[in-house]
Amino acid sequence: MAKAARKPALKRRKSSLPSAASQHPHPGDDPAYAFSGVVADRIELKPTASLHLSSYQARTHDEHQIALIMGSFDRFGLINPIIVDENDEIIAGAARFEAARRLKIHALPAVLVTHLSADEKRAYRLTDNRIAELAGWDKAALAIEFEHLIEIDFDLGSLGFTVPEIDIVLCGDEADAAPDDDGGTYTPPVVPVSRRGDLF
Repeated sequence: MAKAARKPALKRRKSSLPSAASQHPHPGDDPAYAFSGVVADRIELKPTASLHLSSYQARTHDEHQIALIMGSFDRFGLINPIIVDENDEIIAGAARFEAARRLKIHALPAVLVTHLSADEKRAYRLTDNRIAELAGWDKAALAIEFEHLIEIDFDLGSLGFTVPEIDIVLCGDEADAAPDDDGGTYTPPVVPVSRRGDLF
């Protein structure tokens, strides 16, 4: 009995639609997005006792700032890693290290960086601190954040802002305004931050 002739296999037609990869190429496939520098990819828990500061410390940290960082650790946890080299020398994060030491925190999350020369480490310390200083504040967005935190009765003391600074953001120039035209006294903020009993 003769076998039935087999039907030719259907050829798969190539789709005319571009693939997802071609529509959204990975940045690494596009020379315009190529980044040839080092990307730190290691975070380790470093014993606090093994860490040490460089002898080159141009940035200063007063007691008020250290106290604020300690308060931040208590409120939010220690979630911002420091940066260290292969010898456990701190490249960035000296103030966080000091706050952790005072709180007797035994280990810190640390980004390990091994590709910088001694001179590059000194330069990076300056760069990291100076560039952070150049950031500004969007006063309207900041006021919205303050208003929300006040509404939920969040402890504003952990933010690093003073009460007068918050009042100025919320009220603009009104917080520094002179007495009213009728000789009255200063009008309190619409959303007051200071409360009876506060000490300054």
